[in-house]
Amino acid sequence: MVIFCEDVATMFALIVAGRLVQTNFNRIDQFKFVTDIPQADGINHVVVFLTGAEPFPTGIGGQIYFSWPDPQNQIAWHLLGHISNEKPSAIFKISNLKKTAPVLNEFGVPIGGLNPAFFGQGAISSAVHNAQIGISLEPIDAILNSTPVSTADPPKVSSFVEFTEKMLTNFVNYATSFGDGSSISVNVVHSWYDNFKRRLQQDPNFWKY
Repeated sequence: MVIFCEDVATMFALIVAGRLVQTNFNRIDQFKFVTDIPQADGINHVVVFLTGAEPFPTGIGGQIYFSWPDPQNQIAWHLLGHISNEKPSAIFKISNLKKTAPVLNEFGVPIGGLNPAFFGQGAISSAVHNAQIGISLEPIDAILNSTPVSTADPPKVSSFVEFTEKMLTNFVNYATSFGDGSSISVNVVHSWYDNFKRRLQQDPNFWKY
């Protein structure tokens, strides 16, 4: 598998409604990345996408995992879905994954999830109200043969989905208008966010036009 460059901070991004775009994914090992979602109790959906700073190597995609500590602070990773060069963004429903504690099999591994140590000790948070998103780089063939948890499916028809798709299209068009096409500055991400937020405040429906 191709090894990524050292600076992959802006390759992946996460959107939670009402918050700044997150690009602070920490590299756990060569193929795994994790970011925290602080105070995640009221969050229902998340969007994970490629910023365009660097594509996946040919034949590789990213499995998206979600973790939420139960009352005993036990971590379980649930497969939400994936992103790839052909599918650079995805929206996931996580609200139902926070309602029940994971059921463990005889080996102590959550049924329908992953071993808590899958993303390493550095990925485990001690804050009960912090969720985490993990990205694991894997072959596309293996990704397409995997089965995400059914509760992660977004609504079939949703204005939120439509808004997210329009927002991501707006971001990609804006971001790719800068640089040489191989890298994107963090300042560009923040500039896009400020501009989009200002336009949304001026006209909440501008994205529909």
